[in-house]
Amino acid sequence: ERLAMQMQMRMLKKKASLNNFSARRFSAARLSGSRISVSSNDQDQNRRRFGTFTEIDMTKQRTSNVDEDEDEDVLRLEKIDSQSLKKLQVKPRTNDLAGRVSGFRLLLESDVEDDKADLKTITDGFITIPHLTKMQVKLKWRYEPGAVLIIKKLNDEPALRMLMEIANYFLKKGNNITVFIERPVVEDLAEINMDLLENMTPLESKAMKHQPIDFVICLGGDGTLIWTCSLFPDGIPPICSFKMGSLGFLSPFHADDYEDTLNAVLTKGTELTIRSRLEIRIERASKEGEEPDEPEIFTCLNEAVIDRGPHQSMVQLNMYSGEKKDLITVVQGDGIIIATPTGSTAYSLAAGGGILHPAIPGMIVTPIAPHTLSFRPIIVSDSTFLMFEVSETARNSAFIAFDGQNQTELRKGDKVRILVSEFPVAAFCKEGETGDWFGAIKDSFLWNERSLQKSHSLTKK
Repeated sequence: ERLAMQMQMRMLKKKASLNNFSARRFSAARLSGSRISVSSNDQDQNRRRFGTFTEIDMTKQRTSNVDEDEDEDVLRLEKIDSQSLKKLQVKPRTNDLAGRVSGFRLLLESDVEDDKADLKTITDGFITIPHLTKMQVKLKWRYEPGAVLIIKKLNDEPALRMLMEIANYFLKKGNNITVFIERPVVEDLAEINMDLLENMTPLESKAMKHQPIDFVICLGGDGTLIWTCSLFPDGIPPICSFKMGSLGFLSPFHADDYEDTLNAVLTKGTELTIRSRLEIRIERASKEGEEPDEPEIFTCLNEAVIDRGPHQSMVQLNMYSGEKKDLITVVQGDGIIIATPTGSTAYSLAAGGGILHPAIPGMIVTPIAPHTLSFRPIIVSDSTFLMFEVSETARNSAFIAFDGQNQTELRKGDKVRILVSEFPVAAFCKEGETGDWFGAIKDSFLWNERSLQKSHSLTKK
């Protein structure tokens, strides 16, 4: 009541200016996309309330981004009580805001000092957020591709035959495209077609990331694609994946249509799906006075899994957010999964996690057989930085694996830092990113497949 009376006194002292007060344009104080101004008409029927507030602080102040020749009043709206709400009127968006400058600016950079961040001036006072997931990424060649890498499923004869067909396809085009293959494939090809092998260039796995490869062709299933991604821990060329494996959730193209597919990839603009990867750093605990070892760095497409390994006792992990070591919780159970949207349909799904569209910028944190029923899967932003530490009071060590590979033991005091990698995986789409994704969960997982419920209407025999 005291605050409401103070507000009324202020309004009375400025009675001369109140008549034109509602016409003033304010630089700040925007709620729910509408402009807030003060009205002297208490009987206005178009008032709306936004939330529950307790007090109001109205001050006139100059802001640094307002030009000196502009005389703007800045309304700083902090909290409002029920009486003061009667003085508020919501005005819809109108064109009279065009060209105006707001009393605030937005910092557009993260994790940097404020004075070094880029500032964006808001022209009309409305903060808008672009729908990043609506962005479509399309690949168009600036010049004809000069090198292609073909990765096939190991110990698979149909995949070997398809590799030979695709290699002949490139050789017949006569565009001097270099065809790279893996070194282990050489022995298989030498027994079938030595002449074709002479026109290919074998590469060791560790040397692939240093070659000027324009795009990659995968012949196999999801495991083949994951293996291909592991060959390029940093930047990876776009991938064209043909379904020749058991599941093929990540492979939208059929091998029988390889000519039409490759013709479209080489000549037309082709849409890409951008799949995020995880970067994991393992920092070993060091004894007092010793220099810490260099961190071990891994990348993965699906998930990083920390579990109890062969031990019978559950793991005990301290889970932190960010470098400030803000303790979130203590993980107690069989383990925990940190998955990308791509990995949400793998181990995380089997452990009770949700399915994420690949364009959603986030990570899913899924516990494995947690000791508490309230420990449920959560989704965090892709800007979130997570850290796990094996507790000093843990009964046993823990183990970490990356896409089911490279299992590594974690001892007491070891830390695991997990964040979204700056090097995603770009893959060619067949029916667009969303079309391919819905098609995959329907065809590969038989998502919500069941017979339709019978109607109540009577049917004649």
